[in-house]
Amino acid sequence: MNKSIPTICLILAFVCGISAYFLWTASTFVASDVIAQKEETEQSKKGVIDKTKILIVPGHDDEFYGTEYQGVREADLNLIVAEKLYDLLQDDTRFNIQLTRNKLGYKADLGRFLRLNKEDIEILKAENRMIDEIHKPVDTVDHVLANDKVALKLFGINKWADEKKFDLVLHIHFNNFPGSQGNKKYHGFSIYIPQRNYQNHEKSKRFADLLRVQLATEFLESNLPLESGIVIEDSHLIAVGPNNSLKSPAVLVEYGYIYEDQFNNGNSDDIFQKLAEKTYNAILENFNY
Repeated sequence: MNKSIPTICLILAFVCGISAYFLWTASTFVASDVIAQKEETEQSKKGVIDKTKILIVPGHDDEFYGTEYQGVREADLNLIVAEKLYDLLQDDTRFNIQLTRNKLGYKADLGRFLRLNKEDIEILKAENRMIDEIHKPVDTVDHVLANDKVALKLFGINKWADEKKFDLVLHIHFNNFPGSQGNKKYHGFSIYIPQRNYQNHEKSKRFADLLRVQLATEFLESNLPLESGIVIEDSHLIAVGPNNSLKSPAVLVEYGYIYEDQFNNGNSDDIFQKLAEKTYNAILENFNY
């Protein structure tokens, strides 16, 4: 018998053992790396999910710019305040903030959504109109009715907000007195929310109450009798979800009447900044930050 055979066998056994060890070690590291990557991805996703999602809607746009006073368009004032509020929230890592539009128009993802889902949005609008005619909800304050194009955009924004599961949808506006013809007897801010039997009423009211308190520390509330001293529940405003058509909490704020002197003088930018700051403070309170 060849004496070298046992030696060869020992060498082979040693090599096999070492190979098995390295294979086991490598597979362990790979498995651990996969698990670590999966946990990191899940934590990353969780971080995004945990952020409070706010949708800021500067009312109107370049096509339908709302009310106007001495060449100043409401749509432009809405955007000024909205962008100031966006800047405040954007610097806060606890929030995921989106604006529906900027100076260039509607944001690309929203614009694409409105185009691709036009048929479904039209169905949603038609269904709400039929329900509205059956139940004939009563509004407390008269508003200029939105034309079909504006209504379609607003229903589209609501559909998008629900699909994206926003924690708050804030519509920013400035008011006017219909038929005022230079009559400036009304002034001050007002806040609108869904009526109390709607699914998004409670959370909407919580924020609206906080916003009202914040704004009232430096600004006058509306002296229009039906708006004075309250947060107004509304069943018709598309922005806050007519006929229980919106799940996300939604609030529409009229920061004041567009003809007020404070919005038309050299200090207006400071006023707009203050409006944004008060709104930001109310948002922090609302979400217990």
